[in-house]
Amino acid sequence: MANRGTTTPYGSARSIWLLIDAAPYGGIERHVQSLTIALNRRAIPAEFVLYEDRGQNALMAQLKAANAPLRILDGTFTGLLKSLRAHRPALLHTHGYKANILGRIAARLAGIPHLASFHSPEKAKFPVSMYYFLDNYSAPLSHRISVSEEIGRKVAFGAPTIPNFIQTSAAVSMSPLPRRVGLVGRLIEQKAPEVFCEIALAGPPDLEWHVYGDGPLRRGLEEKYGAKVTFHGAVGDMAPVWASLGLLLMPSNSEGLPLAALESLSAGVPVAATPVGGVPTLVVPGTSGWLFPRGDVESGLRAVKEWASLDAEAQRRLRRSCWTFVRDHFSEDAILPRLLEAYQKAGCALPPREEQATAA
Repeated sequence: MANRGTTTPYGSARSIWLLIDAAPYGGIERHVQSLTIALNRRAIPAEFVLYEDRGQNALMAQLKAANAPLRILDGTFTGLLKSLRAHRPALLHTHGYKANILGRIAARLAGIPHLASFHSPEKAKFPVSMYYFLDNYSAPLSHRISVSEEIGRKVAFGAPTIPNFIQTSAAVSMSPLPRRVGLVGRLIEQKAPEVFCEIALAGPPDLEWHVYGDGPLRRGLEEKYGAKVTFHGAVGDMAPVWASLGLLLMPSNSEGLPLAALESLSAGVPVAATPVGGVPTLVVPGTSGWLFPRGDVESGLRAVKEWASLDAEAQRRLRRSCWTFVRDHFSEDAILPRLLEAYQKAGCALPPREEQATAA
């Protein structure tokens, strides 16, 4: 249930606020949702805080389904500042350009510890380019982290890297990889969905091609490639999608540390992707997938054909390798302790480790 001024049953006056400017349900939103749940599971009160109410959407549905503590603000800087002063969270952890900028100022005025996460290297078009500039060059005014080394290097005076994490399952499916190739993400130039579609046109005839996501490019892509590629639009619950795919194809022009790749690998589904942003730390040839040059349809097609030629035993080995890689390097247990250390450096008082361990 959304909270508009009083604390939720799960939070407290000293909870951690995870602030985001509500947007279409994507990787950042899923990450913040997972972080909210993970912190509460460890007896560290945390709330998912939306800067403004954008109505019912996939994000709201997923938060409700996960029973995640939620607070909705009024969409004004004054409202944010008043809420911080009234409830005095133990820490304000912001995600995304706009939330970082406004949170950085409001937290200083309210005397609240602040940590900003940098998720994306993309400047994009105005007004996002303006937010990008302001966020990067005001970064030294607060504690900060980035999800990849590439992004951290672009932040003024740098930002230590703490990658996104995912809660991994206790085991992974050993069934044959379905003959379905998918793209998951916003249909924008950054994700290069047209390259995915061009690979699909030239791909082996026995493969299926599916796109999960929405965005400004969808209509044109569907008109041009709809006979070959199935467009599903935005999907809230991704679990059935990962169970249905055999390969995630990511021909992106730029990335941070894509949560879609983490989710795919955790489900034992390999990834073929371009080596942009933090992708090479996730997609390791021979371990978790294939890398191919940005914009290179032929190289992407070769990766798909190599995947399609794997026999049953090779598929089983690859499934397990993908899952093991994420479990060892990008799981909640591997990453969250590093984030908690960053919280403490930012001035956040956390429950004793013994209490955290008992809750986990």
